Amino acid sequence: MPESPPTTGVTQKKRSSQEMEVEEADKSLGNAVPPVKRDKKDLMDVDDEVDQSPRKSPMKSLVVPSSAKKDSTMEIEEAEKTEKSESPAKATNSMDKVEKDSIESDEDEKTKEKSPVKKTKNFLNHFTFSNDNEEKSPAKAPAKKDTQALVDDDFFPDDFDFEDDDDEESPSETTRVTRAATAKMKIVDEFVSDDEDGAEAAAAKPSNDKEVQRTKKAVKDFTKKWRDQPSNVDVEEPFPQKHNSEHFCWYDLTDDWNELVLPVAYPASYVDTKFKHGVDGFVPLPFSHPQTTRSAGTSTRPRGQLIAEALNSFANGLRDLQHLEAGIRTYWRGFHARTLRKMFTGASPELQKSYLSTITGIAKIALRSKELVTKPLPELRYDDNTIKSVSMSQEQAACLLAYAFFCTILHRGDDFNHFSLHNFHMKPSSSFIEKMKFILFYFKTVIAEMPRGTLTFSRQLWNSKADEREGYDKWKDPLSDMLVLSEGLIEEMEGCLHVDFANEYIGGGVMGHGAVQEEIRFLCCPEMLVSLLLCDRMEPHEAILIQGAQQYSAYTGYSDSLKHMPLKLRRGEPRDCYGRARSYLVAIDAVRFTKKGIQYLPEFIARETKKAYAGFMRDKDAPARPIATGNWGCGVFNGDKELKSLIQWVAASKAGRPLIYITFKEATFAEELKQIVECIKDHKVGNGKLFSLLTAYRENRADPQQGVFSFIRDVLQSGVPF
Repeated sequence: MPESPPTTGVTQKKRSSQEMEVEEADKSLGNAVPPVKRDKKDLMDVDDEVDQSPRKSPMKSLVVPSSAKKDSTMEIEEAEKTEKSESPAKATNSMDKVEKDSIESDEDEKTKEKSPVKKTKNFLNHFTFSNDNEEKSPAKAPAKKDTQALVDDDFFPDDFDFEDDDDEESPSETTRVTRAATAKMKIVDEFVSDDEDGAEAAAAKPSNDKEVQRTKKAVKDFTKKWRDQPSNVDVEEPFPQKHNSEHFCWYDLTDDWNELVLPVAYPASYVDTKFKHGVDGFVPLPFSHPQTTRSAGTSTRPRGQLIAEALNSFANGLRDLQHLEAGIRTYWRGFHARTLRKMFTGASPELQKSYLSTITGIAKIALRSKELVTKPLPELRYDDNTIKSVSMSQEQAACLLAYAFFCTILHRGDDFNHFSLHNFHMKPSSSFIEKMKFILFYFKTVIAEMPRGTLTFSRQLWNSKADEREGYDKWKDPLSDMLVLSEGLIEEMEGCLHVDFANEYIGGGVMGHGAVQEEIRFLCCPEMLVSLLLCDRMEPHEAILIQGAQQYSAYTGYSDSLKHMPLKLRRGEPRDCYGRARSYLVAIDAVRFTKKGIQYLPEFIARETKKAYAGFMRDKDAPARPIATGNWGCGVFNGDKELKSLIQWVAASKAGRPLIYITFKEATFAEELKQIVECIKDHKVGNGKLFSLLTAYRENRADPQQGVFSFIRDVLQSGVPF
């Protein structure tokens, strides 16, 4: 999986600096988790064993390994412990070390560029820094504000208009007036030159319009059966009607969601001045504790207070990049705005002004914390007895992302990914310049008009000991419908549950060099980045679900060729009755195999089936929303596309969901998958029987070169019992 959080120290779970450098160089994935290692001789040198295996005569009987019918959980957990002891936890960039020690090579530059930070009234004096014995005046509920005032009028082109969408319901007249007042908000991309803009727009145009239309029609026809079912027409994803022990809601649920009003924080005034800093299970927000930072020689001051003063200075008008650097260096002495400096090189004065104006607006969003952050934010950690989901408004998510932009939230160690854009600022490579464009584009969109919707982040756990004890081959669910496409993208499948080919650390390398499937999706939908703050490392039997994250950007290219593209939002973003955009993403992490033969062992097939079902499962009252997926774990993780496609089909069938499988322009594989799906359905095989065929493949294939599809076809056509 892609890049994971940096670590420090010398314990067995930590990586050496040399290993960190090697992993950071892997830009196509970010930093990947080492493969699961096993002590059993059976699991060592599997590839060698397979290559040396003799060619078998046509099978007379099918041997299903007994291990496929047993509980393999203990074996996998034991192997994962071995992996952790043998391979230190992954690392990216050691921000914690940088925060403790300034960059020596830049000391002279820091002295020259130092610019005084204008001190203003501390906006956090209602939080940590007030006297605990002093009577506190309650914070007022936020009034409706003029978001247009957060940015200069000439920031957006005069000729911008919203993209029409005849299929969507027309917004109310009040909404039209509101949007008309902000009609300048979208977006000819000001982050590229005119020539680059035209070239990229041409690159983004579909090369085969007829093929695109055929794909859209196929998807519409396939999902029509699901959409026409009465139980699915008006049913939304489950959402609690009140605050409870399993669901944390950061906004007021008293009134129904209203598209014309920004959700109000719950409670209306703060309830804990320390925000449970140091209490396990809660997010350590930058102003939630009196951590001291050296300032002005040997004196020390609360870090949160220094952050507050810097943000107030930026919000009063960012003068230049020296001003930005001087402010952030008061609480992080090693900071440099290298990426922005490179973006400024050759940019017109107007474009430079628009960048500074955006950053000023970001600071103003961060300063809304007093009204938006009124109680501690719990983590979504791996624990059966804690919070299962967290909901917040899009404005609250923007506030948290603003703190990430200014590098104010410290890293929490091995279990969490980074929630900081320090790499975006400090590394002026072409990849980080493009990533910065995604983030600035998001902010300039919400600065112009703050979305009024909501988001829900959930942790799904599936740990059915009964299923594991009896074996997944005992499942008796009919195989669900599958649509196979060679064209299209997962994110284009509207109304479906989109699969994120995730890192066990949610977000993967999005904060580092990673720029593949997971990272690109999080860059296009930056609100998903909040999951990095909430969720720790995923376990084999769990997945993370994100509902309501809005898409703000498009893109071209992949990995090193990734380029940001502007996206015109539709006139009215489709939302459910709770204010969440109709966007559903589930993150599931696959195992990385350095030796491809290992993945055919029954215990690994069981592990991937368990992981897929943890992501696809649904509550009994939830709609059987179709799953849009593809070659999960089949890139640098060395997964077998034939095996992984059928594993996902088994899990989707257990969840009772139809499956849309996209092969990403691999027309040959798409045709082969269609044929094996038809063959399996013709023989009326259920998901349990298909699972047993997959686990029997390694021991019963005719020769080492025979693929999974060919093996299954031979077995079914031979009539051999299984």
